[in-house]
Amino acid sequence: MPKRMKPFSRDERYGLLSTVVMFEPIKWIEVLLRLGFDVNMSHDGHTVLGVAASCGRERVVRYLIRHGARVD
Repeated sequence: MPKRMKPFSRDERYGLLSTVVMFEPIKWIEVLLRLGFDVNMSHDGHTVLGVAASCGRERVVRYLIRHGARVD
């Protein structure tokens, strides 16, 4: 029987989601959000939405906002 994978830490979840938004595969972002990743997570003051915006990923920014990302 395969070993159960241990859950990702908050930092690992942020790192994975912020990396995905930089490259714009909406399908992957959708999967991560369905798995419970928080669209509003941040690390050292940087939000996932901010990462997408700073990379010029307009489609991702719109997607994140539609899925609850705070813009304040």
